[in-house]
Amino acid sequence: MNSPFSQYLAERFPVVAYLLLIGAMVIGAGAAAAASTGQPVPISWPQAIATVTILLGFFHLRVFDEHKDYDRDLIAHPDRVLSRGLITLADLRKYATIAIVLELGMNVVFGVEVMLWVLAFILFSVGMYYEFGVSEWLNKHMVAYALSHNPIAGLMICYTFVLVLGQTAFPEPVIWYLLVTTFTCLGFEIGRKLRAPADEIEGQETYTKALGIKNAALLLIGFEVVAVAVTLPLLTATWAKIGLAVVGLAMLAGPGRFMSDPTASNAKLSENTSTLGALVIYILVAADGIARLGVAWS
Repeated sequence: MNSPFSQYLAERFPVVAYLLLIGAMVIGAGAAAAASTGQPVPISWPQAIATVTILLGFFHLRVFDEHKDYDRDLIAHPDRVLSRGLITLADLRKYATIAIVLELGMNVVFGVEVMLWVLAFILFSVGMYYEFGVSEWLNKHMVAYALSHNPIAGLMICYTFVLVLGQTAFPEPVIWYLLVTTFTCLGFEIGRKLRAPADEIEGQETYTKALGIKNAALLLIGFEVVAVAVTLPLLTATWAKIGLAVVGLAMLAGPGRFMSDPTASNAKLSENTSTLGALVIYILVAADGIARLGVAWS
């Protein structure tokens, strides 16, 4: 039988899915770094360390969210592993502490600059846990909530760039990729909190509840359009640009259908297209860079 922790991960933090998304994001970061130097795209142990570090970072963020939302989730989601008491908040605190220790321990050998970025996203996550001291206001302003929490993704990518480039100056392709991850993560955040009217639950905040179906869908569409636009400067091959156009249309299809027909299946489609679209965008950036510059294994 699966352990309670395994059941929790399967329900709330599917490791393989996160690992695939983060791994593609990190390799895409390497391609953006390579574009700034003209060197081959690096595939290296530091990138593997970055992938695991960011995976652990997202895990401890998930645990922080469980603590923040526990009382509401007991009512809104009584069937979850945590709500049923199969695993406890104390258990999750232990695992999150181990994750944070590993995030620090794995990176200490890479020098002060790298450690400062690791500390930056850990400390920012603590600020997110306390909702920057304005919890009540943020929970009444969902868009501000998303924007205030989104920089965590940028901090993780900055850490990755410093690890890959070995320097703190970020050239133009790196800035573009920071924008790519910013807007794809915003799309992911909005997409996962769209609900059909029949699926809205008391005590659970969603963008559809806060903004209405049309405005929530348009917000997602807006972020996804920008995500595609800021990806374009990183691509040079015609096939990559065509691929970006196709994935852009697919990303818009989800919220477009949800806006015209707000069903549970179309809400899920919006979530899936925003997540898979982000994954394909990272892969396109990586593949375009590898095709143009080659790969350096180390």
